[in-house]
Amino acid sequence: MQRNNPPKPKAQHPLLNYRNRHTMIQLRSPVRIDGVVKETSGNFVRLEDCTITGTANDHSASEVWIDLGTIQHWHLV
Repeated sequence: MQRNNPPKPKAQHPLLNYRNRHTMIQLRSPVRIDGVVKETSGNFVRLEDCTITGTANDHSASEVWIDLGTIQHWHLV
């Protein structure tokens, strides 16, 4: 007789534990994004009040969606 175990939920990215906290995210490129973690959708995280550095010109954005697979490392600011 086989057991009927429910599927295990996918582990969430540790960054998702820091909603409404200001974080710095280093992508797998020279680009760095500072912002406040707000929500997730699938494999993406939304940040608000962002500053994007590492490009030819620094930019500000009210909202940025980042693919969690492109994050090299991150930390709270």
